[in-house]
Amino acid sequence: MGDGRRKQKLSEKIAEQLLGQIAGGAYQAGDRLPSEADLRRHLGVGRASLREALLRLAGMGVLDIRHGSGVYVVPHLAAAGLSRLDWSLMLESRQVLNLIEARQLLEVQTAALAAARATADDLAAMRAGLDRMRAGPTWTEYIQADLEFHRAVARGTQNDVLVRLLHTIRDLTERTVWQSPTTMPEGIVQHEGIYRAIAARDAAGAREAMYAHLHEVEIRARQLGEAPAPQTSMST
Repeated sequence: MGDGRRKQKLSEKIAEQLLGQIAGGAYQAGDRLPSEADLRRHLGVGRASLREALLRLAGMGVLDIRHGSGVYVVPHLAAAGLSRLDWSLMLESRQVLNLIEARQLLEVQTAALAAARATADDLAAMRAGLDRMRAGPTWTEYIQADLEFHRAVARGTQNDVLVRLLHTIRDLTERTVWQSPTTMPEGIVQHEGIYRAIAARDAAGAREAMYAHLHEVEIRARQLGEAPAPQTSMST
């Protein structure tokens, strides 16, 4: 078993421990967590594993990482119905990959349908999501802008069933970190490519751009979990 996989398991353990403390009331909604140095000392862990755990919890919507200010428990956490068991299950690498696979099956074709059917209002909603992504937000805000963009693409299909299916999957995916903040610029470029193809009514281009984006998401998830890549290919 490689060093990367051991690190992944440790970061999951750290995340579960922090979740347990939050669920147990050690940290309340809106509270600022101790400094990184204090957390490392208290938990007895290294910087890399702690940061990965914090990023995971931020992607799950539990923590808000504010660069230059600190790490905070999100104010609306109580409304999310925090459950240590439910959250910890979402940390599993295999679950992340299953969610990404489901998104690939649905969202690649969704982008193509949106290229054919999206209204001016749908395109405006996609642009609004892109603008929020470009605005230099916090990691939590970036994730929300990403979600808004993909929901706008789904609405562009004019298919309510697809919208509901993708909404459910994205709600689960929101709670799982599969990227780091350093990938924000790359993510913005990928989403811009999807938007340009949809706006140009280029169904094949939209399908290809969405696949390329989700393939990068899958690569990063596999790098975190060191899961073997399946022998598959996309057909258009």
